Amino acid sequence: MTNSTALFRVLGGWGHVAGPSLFMVKGVIIGTAGAVSFGLMGGSLGALLYGTASLPFIAMSSLGFVVGITRWYQKAVMRALLQLERFPALLRLHLDANFPEERFRMRTLDYFRRDEFRTSWRMRSMLVVASLTAEGAIDVSSDVSNNPLAAEMGPQDIHAAEERTIVAEASEAMATSKIEPQLLD
Repeated sequence: MTNSTALFRVLGGWGHVAGPSLFMVKGVIIGTAGAVSFGLMGGSLGALLYGTASLPFIAMSSLGFVVGITRWYQKAVMRALLQLERFPALLRLHLDANFPEERFRMRTLDYFRRDEFRTSWRMRSMLVVASLTAEGAIDVSSDVSNNPLAAEMGPQDIHAAEERTIVAEASEAMATSKIEPQLLD
C-alpha cells in the first residue's frame, strides 16, 4: 500500500483508490508543492524589488504548479517505461484493471514493449497510471531481487519469488476491485 493510498483511507474512508484518481491526486499534490515554493520565492523577490508581492506571487505560483507537475509526469513516464521492461506481465494486469475497455489482457506480452508506449501520449498516460497502481507489487518484487540472500538463490528461485509476489498482489487487486479473473497469455 502506497503512502497516498493510506492517507486516502485515513482521511476519506476510501478503500481501493483507482489508478486515474491516484494519478490526479498525486499530480495535484506535487503541483501544489511546486506552486507554494515558487510562489513564496516570487512573492519575496517581488516584495524586495517592487514593494508588493501579490502579482509576483500569483505569476510564480502558477509557473511553479506547471513546472512541478510537468517534471513529475516526465519522471513518472521514465519510471513506468523502465518498469515495463522489467515487469510486463504485472503492468499488463494493472493496465487491464485500470482500463478494461482497452482489453489489454487479450494482447500478448510481446506487445508490452517500450516502443509501443513511447509513441502515443495516450498510451504513456495509461502506463503511468498502471505503474502507480503497481507500485506496491514492484517494490516488494524489487526487495526480493535486492535481498542479500537472493545472491545465494538461483535465477529460477528469484523469478519464482517475484512471480509469487506478483500473483499475491494481483489477487489482492482483483479482490478489492471486483475484477473477474481471466487467463492471461
